[in-house]
Amino acid sequence: MDAYLWKVLKTLGLLLIFSILLLLPSGYAIGATNYRVQGELPKYPDSDFKEEEQTRALATVKITASTKDAFTAAGESYWAEFRLPRNFYITSAGIYGQGQQMDVELARGKGFEDQKRKVEINPIAEDRNNPGHYRGFEIVVENIKYPDDYPELVLYFNRVVVPRGFKGNAELSIDSAGAGFSSGTITIANILSARLTVEASEVQFIVSREQVLGPIKVTENMSGTFEYLKMTLPGGYQWIKEKCYIDPMLGFRVDHNGDGRYDENDFLISVEVDKYGQSTLRIETMFRTTTIGKMEIECPVQLTDRQSSYGELNLQLNSNAELNVSSLKAGSYSQQKTDLSVQNSREAYGGLCAQKIGNIIISENAPETMVRNRYITLTLPKGAKWAKLPSVKLEGDNYLDIGPLLLNSEKDQISFEIEDCSRERPGKIILEEGKVDLATDFRGDLAVEVTGSAGASGAIIVARVKPAFTVSSSKPALVIGKQEQSAGELEISESAGRVFLARELWIDFPSAIKLVRSPKVEITAGDMILSRTVLKQEGDRERLVIPIQNSSSSAAKLLIKDIVYNLNNMLPDGDLQIKLGGPAVNEVNAGPNPIFPSHDWVCEVANASISKEIIQPAKKDALSPIPVAGSIIFKIGEKTYQVNGQATPMDVEPYILEGRTFVPIRYAALAAGINPDDIHWDQTAARVTIHSRDNIIIQLKIGDQVIYRNGNEISMDTAAHIKDGRTMVPLRALAEALGRTVKWDAASSSVSIELPGT
Repeated sequence: MDAYLWKVLKTLGLLLIFSILLLLPSGYAIGATNYRVQGELPKYPDSDFKEEEQTRALATVKITASTKDAFTAAGESYWAEFRLPRNFYITSAGIYGQGQQMDVELARGKGFEDQKRKVEINPIAEDRNNPGHYRGFEIVVENIKYPDDYPELVLYFNRVVVPRGFKGNAELSIDSAGAGFSSGTITIANILSARLTVEASEVQFIVSREQVLGPIKVTENMSGTFEYLKMTLPGGYQWIKEKCYIDPMLGFRVDHNGDGRYDENDFLISVEVDKYGQSTLRIETMFRTTTIGKMEIECPVQLTDRQSSYGELNLQLNSNAELNVSSLKAGSYSQQKTDLSVQNSREAYGGLCAQKIGNIIISENAPETMVRNRYITLTLPKGAKWAKLPSVKLEGDNYLDIGPLLLNSEKDQISFEIEDCSRERPGKIILEEGKVDLATDFRGDLAVEVTGSAGASGAIIVARVKPAFTVSSSKPALVIGKQEQSAGELEISESAGRVFLARELWIDFPSAIKLVRSPKVEITAGDMILSRTVLKQEGDRERLVIPIQNSSSSAAKLLIKDIVYNLNNMLPDGDLQIKLGGPAVNEVNAGPNPIFPSHDWVCEVANASISKEIIQPAKKDALSPIPVAGSIIFKIGEKTYQVNGQATPMDVEPYILEGRTFVPIRYAALAAGINPDDIHWDQTAARVTIHSRDNIIIQLKIGDQVIYRNGNEISMDTAAHIKDGRTMVPLRALAEALGRTVKWDAASSSVSIELPGT
């Protein structure tokens, strides 16, 4: 069938059905009813039914038709059965207002006011063992004519017997015999555990011999729950009954004693002390509430002559009803002290001005900890000065107040006076948005020292200070007196974007050396823009000036290469140290009034080393192998080595570390034919120098991962180190320096240096 035609036919069919429904007489309408509790749902404590069954009034239920014509079918009667929960019962049911009050009564409402129309209620479901005990009732109504409003009936449950031990919701079940009434269930009472909710509106701090606890709020979960409440103090405290105050609310606002006020005099208040010395406050009502009741209790306690221990003051609770808690924290008795903490700890950079630090928080654990009219002082460490004083925010107790922040002449210390101390709750002082100036060489934790006579002391870390940049360099061995020797390249890594300012970066080279030419500068990371670099004389040193035109938005890297030295014969043995700094990274000392005059450089780094022990090789071809006859074998874990099959003792055995075989360099050199007098150890520099009979010079330094042969660098993937007083070196790297190859024999756990002709 065509989709469009089907859609037309479907629409016409729906219109036809709707038209037929409109033409039907009202007597054929099918109705339904809604059931709802009128007023408040009754709640009873289950304790009322623990011993025996009890008669109670349950909810009033309004039955309202969902449509005006729900009960209007001509000649019809409408009927439904209403049944109570198992073991509930009534003894009578009748029409409201007709003679003596029945257990359940049915009242006519809208649409049923006409007394000619039948409205009946009859008890049903008689208990076979108890004649006259009915579990339910039926309602029968005759049709009504054209009501002006939705028809209504009202059920009054005046007296219903609740069985012993019942707990939960009392559900009324409705079964309809057809049209008119709806089937369903409705809750007509709650039988609950009597329960009190006890809460401490405020935890009090014990600061004197007498302290008010509270307000402690007590709330019933249903009317009539509260009979009494006991609150027992821990040892060392005692209630002061005469000063106890109760503020009654809701259902407790009954003027029981007739004094014209709703107050604590409408309750019985007593204090008893048990044989353990614990004081118990008992509050008892002289009436039971008819609506849910609340109260707030405030009562002072005093410390007894016995020594009260520090800690939480917990009340042990007891009542006629269930309690939400058995123990309630109402106070705290603490040894008065302050806590220091930091909020929003920062990263800062040495050499820059006005660096933000974290917020400093000084918190009391109890009122009156910080003493009035005394001072608190905050001192910065060496290399830091206050650039901007923090702003002050006070929290906690409203009485706490402090004087203005005072800065000392050195600008490394601020102090303030506690003008008024806290009284009711702990106070908190927050010093926020402070800024500091930092020397170029400041590193690590920026800790503020808190001292003074007001009661606050300790240290708090407010920032982690990093250098403006880090620098790395290789360190080749150079020869004294030789010209045009290449030093190590410098890689300068900015710690973060925009740490380098748009000013000059300086690199000062060691005195007594000359650069052959101006080094080259490359930007290898970041978007920094440089101007033309300049090499100039600055006193007895040469300085490379690198002007920064624009800072980098991300961490930049600079590579300084083509650094070539001319060395004279007067240089001392050791590393050639380069200094790095300048206005780009030393903002604190820029201008005519430096903040840290004796702190000019960010760092120093060695990019070459020299030694008087190094002599110029006799031969230009320095890489020819050292001639040694025979074979050399070292075995892992044995304190001997073999040269041409002859065993020679050692005082330390070879071993494997990080996948490399380590041997004592002295024995390896002796086995290779080096004269003992040509093996030199420099204790100060921690360096070994070996001279062969062919003027080949081998050098290595403890901790370095390079070995030098006539100044030529050979990389090692692990560093030489000292063990049992001997310098241990990776055998393969040493063999390469000697111009030899190495073989490993796994079966014998031995390593051999292969020599020519073997």
